[in-house]
Amino acid sequence: MRGRTSPNPPGESERQGVFLWHHVVSSIEAGEEEVAMPVYDREALKQDLKRLVTTECEKDVDLAEIDDDEFLIGGPLELDSLDALQICMEVKNRYGVRIEGGPEARRALQSINALADTILGFTPEPPGA
Repeated sequence: MRGRTSPNPPGESERQGVFLWHHVVSSIEAGEEEVAMPVYDREALKQDLKRLVTTECEKDVDLAEIDDDEFLIGGPLELDSLDALQICMEVKNRYGVRIEGGPEARRALQSINALADTILGFTPEPPGA
């Protein structure tokens, strides 16, 4: 297995300093294909997720007012199922993490911390799997 680090993900420009973009590119034994795996700064990720939620759900709230552990759906932000769908779609677009419906979505969308845990715990599928 070989690895390298780069300041930005392949094919993407830096996202306004939100992440520590260090990618470990490792070869997959079966096909020697390379998969980039970002390592995110947790605090910066949570701030970006707060911005994502307020932007996608059109909430005029100061990011500092959103507690990392407060409920997203049905909590002080008054987010509903359509907001949940918007958040899931944008998480897929930005981070490549697909949040399935049902229990997985309820767990991931419980709070900003839970959403960050979901993204940080994501392991991409090897190509062709």
